[in-house]
Amino acid sequence: AENLYRQGIAAAKEQRMAAAVQYWQQALIHSPERLDVRQQLILGALSINREIADSHFAEALRLHDALSLRKWYARILLPVAGAVQAVAILDAQEVAAEEDAEYLSLRAGLWHQTGNYARAEQDYSNLLQVFPDNSLYRFGLAVSFDQQQESNKALQSYSQALDDGLGNDLRAYALN
Repeated sequence: AENLYRQGIAAAKEQRMAAAVQYWQQALIHSPERLDVRQQLILGALSINREIADSHFAEALRLHDALSLRKWYARILLPVAGAVQAVAILDAQEVAAEEDAEYLSLRAGLWHQTGNYARAEQDYSNLLQVFPDNSLYRFGLAVSFDQQQESNKALQSYSQALDDGLGNDLRAYALN
């Protein structure tokens, strides 16, 4: 399996993605537990055909940690397919803030990118119930309110984010 994996890497470096995908598929027949091979397979397939990549992703969800894979695939899809497609990957599984805050904060950020500020507000509110002093989550909530023309709530959230120690890079934005 390791030799097939390496042959796939070599083929990918030579821009022979169809061959690379075939090597990685063969490697997974021998070692289906290899997440690194499966991720390379998904990336290679994505460069060829999104539907094929999605089918390999669905297979991976059955065999590996679904939350981690969804975060990984959403990040991969963002520059290729856009925020709407990336957030759809995350939105397919409901996650509580205490279970995986990174998952929820990534999804909230993607909701911002799609312009769905109400959904971002929900995710940031859920995160703040578990992490009430997190200035970045508070800032995200403030931006959500701001974009929904809820000025009083936005100002209150910006102020709280500043009180909670918002970093210098965002302080100027919050003060305006």
